[in-house]
Amino acid sequence: MSTIGDKLNTFKDAFAAAYPLRIVTRSYVQIEERSEADLKKGVWQILSKGVTGIESPVQIALLEGDLSFVLNGQILIDEQKTGEEVEEQEHLMFDEVVNFLKSKPAGLCSIDIKEFHQSMQIDAPLGWVFILLEWSDFD
Repeated sequence: MSTIGDKLNTFKDAFAAAYPLRIVTRSYVQIEERSEADLKKGVWQILSKGVTGIESPVQIALLEGDLSFVLNGQILIDEQKTGEEVEEQEHLMFDEVVNFLKSKPAGLCSIDIKEFHQSMQIDAPLGWVFILLEWSDFD
């Protein structure tokens, strides 16, 4: 497996161990195509965005730079719940990421949150989050 793939799998395995009731995957599936059962558990998709900060051929060869990747969370709550309650579930998903990164799992110490976006209640009772992460000096 590639160096990037190895790193993302390390993250996936540690994140899945921290949140065993969630579905954690590196394969993207649109929210509309997910099963209701999976969405009620909550799904985390880990998606590579690429490497930034490469300025020379030597850095390319050594894979020096920062790995950008996305955590895309998907969740479904009961239909009778309000948009505010969907938003709160999205905030709780964000808290999971913050708490996971604060715990500094082995080998994952240089990961920072760069952006956090959420559904703004427009898809209620479905909710989603988009969290851009950067893994500095991932080599």
